[in-house]
Amino acid sequence: MLSGLEQKSHAPFTLRGLRETSSSSPVPQLIKCYLLWYYLSVGTVRRGNYSFRTWVGDHSPRHVHIYRDGKLIAKWNLDAGVVMEGRVNRKLREIVGALVKEGKL
Repeated sequence: MLSGLEQKSHAPFTLRGLRETSSSSPVPQLIKCYLLWYYLSVGTVRRGNYSFRTWVGDHSPRHVHIYRDGKLIAKWNLDAGVVMEGRVNRKLREIVGALVKEGKL
């Protein structure tokens, strides 16, 4: 199961490197567990120049974080269909609407 995560080219780490440490400290194991949790609990959808991220167990209301060029530009409330934080233009509203309709968000 971990081998799929090791092969992701966009990951900023390698689990292989943590597994090969010969330390008896539990810290490498804790880091490995956290990184596995992070990649299993984050959902990312990309459209155009935007990335839409959701986290399992994130606070209410149900929302998506919208990034452009790696920077958070807005948070969108999926239940109410309104902006929680930041600014959203018409094009971005249409993309969010389409993703919701497709069941991706």
